[in-house]
Amino acid sequence: MSNQICSTSVNIFNATFGSDNCGDIGINLNDNLSTSLSEVTTVEEFERIVYSELIDVRTRQSITAYPLLRLLYERYLDNNLCNIGSNGYNYDSMQNISQLVGDYWVDLIEQFVPATTIWGSTYVCRNTVFDTQKYSYKSNTLFLCEDPSPNFPFSAISSDCNTQVIKVDLASDIPPASGSTPFDSSNFFSCNQYTYCDCVWTMTNYCDSEFIGRIIGDDEFANYCEDNLMIEEVQLYLTLTSAPACTAYNQTWNATGRTFSQILKVTDTSSIPITTEYNYDVIGYGSNVNGITLSVTKLDTSTIRIDWSIPLSSPEPIATTCSGYYTNYTQTTTYPIQDIAIWDVTPIIIVTEPDFNCKIARLFIYRNNITRT
Repeated sequence: MSNQICSTSVNIFNATFGSDNCGDIGINLNDNLSTSLSEVTTVEEFERIVYSELIDVRTRQSITAYPLLRLLYERYLDNNLCNIGSNGYNYDSMQNISQLVGDYWVDLIEQFVPATTIWGSTYVCRNTVFDTQKYSYKSNTLFLCEDPSPNFPFSAISSDCNTQVIKVDLASDIPPASGSTPFDSSNFFSCNQYTYCDCVWTMTNYCDSEFIGRIIGDDEFANYCEDNLMIEEVQLYLTLTSAPACTAYNQTWNATGRTFSQILKVTDTSSIPITTEYNYDVIGYGSNVNGITLSVTKLDTSTIRIDWSIPLSSPEPIATTCSGYYTNYTQTTTYPIQDIAIWDVTPIIIVTEPDFNCKIARLFIYRNNITRT
């Protein structure tokens, strides 16, 4: 019996049109198997191989049928080229068999059960496992920028406001003016052409809708900023400001909260404070063994504050001769005099434009030529 199972499974799986195997269009399932069918000796083993190696779990909820199961069944029916024949049972043949049996078996069973038992018989017609209709998973619809719940008798099943969305009316794109710089007004599309937001909602039970679009990652979005929105890198500088009426930098220390704060100016190539509104974020560069955390706050158009949260395991900043102001650098005692950072992390400021959050610059702190004692 086991040899027959093995031989049949080989024929069903390895079908080549025009050969001595089960012929259809020549789909060879052996190419997708890591287990040789010559090792199969039981029906249970054959079933395990089918489930574990030939079922694509990624599409089990979205696919509308069972194509692999149907393929095997069709080869079972169309077996005129197989070495081992089958009875080719289908709906018609099984209906004929049920009509031959009829309801006479009830009379036979009644001889083995108590007389008070109520019996009956009927015909039940249903699909076989090869044609079973799959469970219909509900389709979801993605709504952008505005919660759709007030417009329906049910609420959104999920939402995410950490997602940046740009909706583009492709029919209304206007090329930038000839000779314009990346931030000329003529180089941006109007509000009627671009809509941007930070939230999406997922709704179910909504008919006749389809999301037409594409979700892109951070790297692709950076290229999109430059290639589609004409937003490119901008040369900016980040400079420490001076303490009022003193030669030290405007850097303070809160010993209770262990927060070291720096006030900085963002300037253009001529060292003039910028007048364009940007957004700012900060990341740390370096080994940062002690786990210092950084945050940035925009004070005005061209002024930001970086706050360093210093753990107890890290050294405290050094007081300067200017009362209330500190430094995070020491100086060598030998010539030439050099600054040495007391913490092993450096802030990197990421500058983005506010409309589409496209990155335009990465800034390091520029230290002014201010004499410090």
